[in-house]
Amino acid sequence: MKDQIDYAFLTRVDAVARPVAFPSIDKLAAHIERRRQDRTIILEQIEDIHERRRMAQGDSPPAPQGLRDRGVQIFTLLPDGTRDRSLGFAWLRGGGRERLQDALTRVGIRSGRDPRRAVMA
Repeated sequence: MKDQIDYAFLTRVDAVARPVAFPSIDKLAAHIERRRQDRTIILEQIEDIHERRRMAQGDSPPAPQGLRDRGVQIFTLLPDGTRDRSLGFAWLRGGGRERLQDALTRVGIRSGRDPRRAVMA
């Protein structure tokens, strides 16, 4: 991701997908809340989001340990708890799943939803 982007969302990680940048983690969380449309979601930590992009481009040398950027993939769930589909990927500079989950909880509370029923870790 660009140096000036702190929070972004991608619908997919490939050579042509463009990130949508957000000025705050709460704005990113609100975007995810709108996309999930009241469906339960699960958050999966990705240790190096750029590695997935490099693999999609046919390039797969791993980044050095200190240069990896964690991301979070967001999946919707079916009523029985199995994964339905991927909503996309969140990128948080210096953060991961726990940080995004906290933001989703804050945004859910402000919108009047019970966030414990909306996000599974």
